[in-house]
Amino acid sequence: NTYLNPADRGKRMLNPAAVSLAALRQLTLFGALLGICLRTQTPLPFELAGCVWKQLLGETPTLADLARSDRDTANLIVRVRDNSFPESPDMSPEVFDAVYDCVTFAFPRSDGRETVQLKPRGAELPLTFANRAEWCALVEASRVDECAVQVAAVRRGLGQLVPLAALRLFTWEELERMVRRCLELLSTPRTH
Repeated sequence: NTYLNPADRGKRMLNPAAVSLAALRQLTLFGALLGICLRTQTPLPFELAGCVWKQLLGETPTLADLARSDRDTANLIVRVRDNSFPESPDMSPEVFDAVYDCVTFAFPRSDGRETVQLKPRGAELPLTFANRAEWCALVEASRVDECAVQVAAVRRGLGQLVPLAALRLFTWEELERMVRRCLELLSTPRTH
């Protein structure tokens, strides 16, 4: 049950380090540009990962959504949760603890700039066979929620032009297609 190829390879994620007032204003402007694109059917080249589109609709991404853009983290979560380390599946608790002895309840953010404490004093708490389910849930939640402030800024700008409640009528795939269809129409060659 590991994820092989990320489906969102080459697509953009929001930057969790973009927390300054200027950066959040730019993200709000980006949301407004998305709204303009939707309202006017004007093409703009937005290559966003599926979990970003999903969050713009107010939905919570799943582990499978995370795997589309961050295969390594998703695979690590699955390996730890299912005790399925490739070289030694179904380890005993003692072997599991020895294999993961340097892993703690602190995990690097997707941009690699910071380490997130998954719980208070997380860097001092080791991952063990007994607490692996909690560790997996916290890593997944941390990675899925790490851009909540940035998503909120984009949604603020989008909501200035498009009623956010109306967007709930669409799936994230449909929203992406509505934005990208404009580009597809422009790039489709004419035949005479």
